[in-house]
Amino acid sequence: MKKLLCLCLFLLVLMLVGGCGMKVTADHESKAGAGMKLQMNAITFTADKAEKLKEVKPANPNGYYNYYEEQEGYTYFVVTGKAENEGSMALDTDNILVRGTRGNIEYKGKLLFSNTEESDLVNKMEKDAEQTFYFILLIKDGQEPPDTIEVFYNDDFGKSQKAEHYDYSVRWPLDSLDLE
Repeated sequence: MKKLLCLCLFLLVLMLVGGCGMKVTADHESKAGAGMKLQMNAITFTADKAEKLKEVKPANPNGYYNYYEEQEGYTYFVVTGKAENEGSMALDTDNILVRGTRGNIEYKGKLLFSNTEESDLVNKMEKDAEQTFYFILLIKDGQEPPDTIEVFYNDDFGKSQKAEHYDYSVRWPLDSLDLE
């Protein structure tokens, strides 16, 4: 019962973040170049690996920590690596929208970071910081994982002033990453 409740809450959050099927738009759209790097303002994401996991935990969990527990009938598709923020703005991932795509299929997602001790998953990256990142997408068991991640964000990493509209979107093809 608890697992069903957790799954329902997770799916509800993803629907709310994803806009319940509304078309998401951006003033400026771009595609990340070939390779394993994604650039958002002054933050560079360098992917190390992509993998399917039953649960997502920080690298060195300690004490109380945030994690994504196993959801029956689903698997997490997770892209991890290092993010480096050389800019003057912090990034709160609650202000961006993350989704994966494969053909016409969309996967709702979330971006999280490890704290400096790598003992917890957090939704904020401060300026002048380097942290491990986790793009987390929930997929049904047996379903093909996304081949592209798309991130919608605003110039100042602030909240969107218009429903389902952002300043920028960037598409990140994952074809150069091997699935582990």
